[in-house]
Amino acid sequence: MLIFKDGQVVVCVYATEHFEAWRTELGKPDIGPGAFGENFSVRGQIESSVCVGDVYRVGSATVQVSQPRGPCWKVGRRWNRPDLARRIRETGRSGWYLRVLSPGLVMPGDRLECLERPYPEWSIQRVHELSYDRDAEFEQLQALAACPALADAWRTALLE
Repeated sequence: MLIFKDGQVVVCVYATEHFEAWRTELGKPDIGPGAFGENFSVRGQIESSVCVGDVYRVGSATVQVSQPRGPCWKVGRRWNRPDLARRIRETGRSGWYLRVLSPGLVMPGDRLECLERPYPEWSIQRVHELSYDRDAEFEQLQALAACPALADAWRTALLE
């Protein structure tokens, strides 16, 4: 299932590297692909190694990283843990969203091939940390908001 947000198709991505930590922390041995409502579970990419603006080919589709994921209450309901969305934000194991630049056929097992990294300074981890830092300097928030690949809604929220 793909999500439509602000008129665009968006794809939620989550790193499989986080599953073991969640299994241990939550005492839920059945946590695995799809456990966090993601459309793509990926191996070998985490928030510190993926940047806003990265462009990937997956299958015959082209996608671009647009923002960290801001988890909602549904993931907590799924695992009967009302505090889970907060814990995801606090750990930074948030995942991220992709905007679809050109649609195509994507199959299980297709690899994400990075085609472009125009904004290496804006890792998902850095964006996440800066966005939730109440003491962040306004100049840093302005610099992030000026990144043209950042989702409009995220940009607006930064400067409010």
